[in-house]
Amino acid sequence: MAEEYQNSSLTCEIFKDDHKKIQCTLITDRVDYDRNVIFSWHSSMTPQDDRERTIVLKANHGSVYDYRYFYGRAQGDWEVSVKDSDEIILSSTTFNLP
Repeated sequence: MAEEYQNSSLTCEIFKDDHKKIQCTLITDRVDYDRNVIFSWHSSMTPQDDRERTIVLKANHGSVYDYRYFYGRAQGDWEVSVKDSDEIILSSTTFNLP
């Protein structure tokens, strides 16, 4: 089983600007090299809406985010997790879309 980092957190918010979107932000330890992080979005009701996206977390940066547009997303429970390129889970969270 993957080891979870103690100094990482993941929060998801719904932004109601011109294009309503869900943004999940990872805050983690800073390191002195670039690294890939993989955001995994999973809907328990409609797995066809799932997605994985790899994003580069630049050296000496402590946060990165991924977003999806609200409209077109499945309602119900969602789980978002972020792992590194070694498949170690950095953080995860759940939320409900009405």
